[in-house]
Amino acid sequence: MEIDVKLFYTHYQINYFSYKQSSLEFLIDNYSKTKAKELLFNYKDNDYLNSIRCDIRQTYFQAIETVFELFYALIPEKGGKIDGNPIEIIARAKFPYEKITEISKSKSKLDILDKQLEYGGIKTSLGEFLFYFGQYTNKDLKGDISLSLTAIKHLLFLLAIDFSDRREYNSYKHGLRIIPAWKEMKIIDAETQENYISFDLSNAVTFFTFDNKKNETAYRTKVLDSNRDIRMTHLCTMLIWNMIKFREIVINKKEKDKDYKYEIPLFGVDEINKAAETNVRIQDIVYSKIDK
Repeated sequence: MEIDVKLFYTHYQINYFSYKQSSLEFLIDNYSKTKAKELLFNYKDNDYLNSIRCDIRQTYFQAIETVFELFYALIPEKGGKIDGNPIEIIARAKFPYEKITEISKSKSKLDILDKQLEYGGIKTSLGEFLFYFGQYTNKDLKGDISLSLTAIKHLLFLLAIDFSDRREYNSYKHGLRIIPAWKEMKIIDAETQENYISFDLSNAVTFFTFDNKKNETAYRTKVLDSNRDIRMTHLCTMLIWNMIKFREIVINKKEKDKDYKYEIPLFGVDEINKAAETNVRIQDIVYSKIDK
């Protein structure tokens, strides 16, 4: 069976990552009702909860990956072809790590979304083509879509920043070499031993990195911020919705009822910044040394 463009857009699992995050969030509140304690040796509640938080973190990274996979798969080719099958383009293409890193360093790289193109005899911007396919003829939405695209640029910039340093994500994927090693960190006066401030690191994980160029080894400790990861994942889902759903609607428009209604998600910079706010007092701790 061939998975053609229509089949791809019609059955794509748009809400996959938000479904998963909702399930993991539910599991945090109800983990004691599972059979894990009966089935596992050396079971510990804290270990179980930490594994759920780590899965939430990985799911967020996977959602970012998917957003950028679709983003670059849907950009017209140099020769102007814009109707390729995304499932084939993604499978054959090299993942755009370098492009994502460039975006994380300069939001101006996303000015490409302002580039004008023509599709079906209609002139539109690349941003509208990618995220509001088929909606650019709606004059009532023109202003709202323009503001939304500005916010989408900001969101893609934040996602690129979160994803560009892949050392943490790779520590999950390759050997599960990420360890809940710390419980607390204190800053004290060297003479009086008075405690100035302390940080709860019970939700933190530590992973090892090595920089070949600097010959530097480091242990990096990251405090998991699951609430932020979940919020940002839901924003990724909205981006995926925009890139997939509007195309599905156009492809199946002859089969849709004339009164068929659908959501048109609009993004706002303030809402994105609120979702991106951190909920932990300290995020990254690095212990490093240069190997001689």
